[in-house]
Amino acid sequence: MQTDVVVIGGGPAGSAATYTLARAGARVAILERTGFGGRRVGELAAPGIAGSLQSMGLWQTFVAAGHQPVARLISSWSGREPSVTDFFMNPLGTAWMADRPRLDALLFEAAAGAGASAFRDSVARRCVRDGDRWVVEAWRHGRPLTFEARYVVDATGRARGVRPGRRTAADRLVACCCYIDPPLGDSSADSPLVEAAEDGWWFSAALPNGTLVVAYFTDADLLPSRSSLLLDDFWRRLARAPMTRAQLPHTPRRYSLHRYSADTQWRPACEPHRLAVGDALMSLDPLCGQGIVAALESGRSAAHAIVRDDSGDDGAVTEWQRVQRQSYEQYLVDRVVQYRAERRWPRSAFWRRRVGAAA
Repeated sequence: MQTDVVVIGGGPAGSAATYTLARAGARVAILERTGFGGRRVGELAAPGIAGSLQSMGLWQTFVAAGHQPVARLISSWSGREPSVTDFFMNPLGTAWMADRPRLDALLFEAAAGAGASAFRDSVARRCVRDGDRWVVEAWRHGRPLTFEARYVVDATGRARGVRPGRRTAADRLVACCCYIDPPLGDSSADSPLVEAAEDGWWFSAALPNGTLVVAYFTDADLLPSRSSLLLDDFWRRLARAPMTRAQLPHTPRRYSLHRYSADTQWRPACEPHRLAVGDALMSLDPLCGQGIVAALESGRSAAHAIVRDDSGDDGAVTEWQRVQRQSYEQYLVDRVVQYRAERRWPRSAFWRRRVGAAA
């Protein structure tokens, strides 16, 4: 397939980039390796998602799809008394608990509806430069697909995907996520909760489908080296987090524990006409709560840079990269400020690592 842009990855960043490019008249192909089944982590959408989705004409569809507005966030941070963040007072709107597979599928279909050639269950295997064009080789339903394009947008998330190059990691943060399905009606998780602990922090919330997610964030080397010990370690640590423990059903019967990478990364694309967006460019600490909104804006802004570059503005992509780098550096500073607010465990390795330097 001859096209202007190939977007690899159909998450929020990739779909937002594809939608924006297609609406600007570009020929775009987007490849998503899944069919949007299973779990997708990162369910809390920060205030600001309304503006992002309104710009894509998807806000009313999102609201009608069963995602849940979040009135407030409770946090036990920088002291023993919990504090409450009231999202209804935020000028950007309230936060939302999103059904991530449903949201990602909605964005992907919106990109297709804007005129893009959309391919689910398509795994990109190779991406090489051939003269002034990119050649992307993919596999779909047992058959090969080949695309030629002037631009490639890498939206493959934290995975290395098909792009070479080194990443810069600021930490070794991992998430141990326990999904309790269903919470049996005796859960008290009426608001998302963040609770600091000696070697990390907890997040818990009820998802739109009734599942309760309880996530523990810590550094990889602070967890058991053997995966068989991970579940017992999770429950032992949870017993020392009273507010999070109170969110759980008294007798959870069905649950599953999954470990995910959650570290801060910076991995820009340096090749001509190849842009990384979303987590493929910079992955943020989940504590900042900006994952979905940041991904949408990253994809949209990269698309605008490509349109300008294709129209003859030779500095458009360079300027976009400069702004992204500046945003990442500011994020690192803000991240230190957030972690320095918690002072209860000055000898903990987890907290010392995060308050020592901005980057």
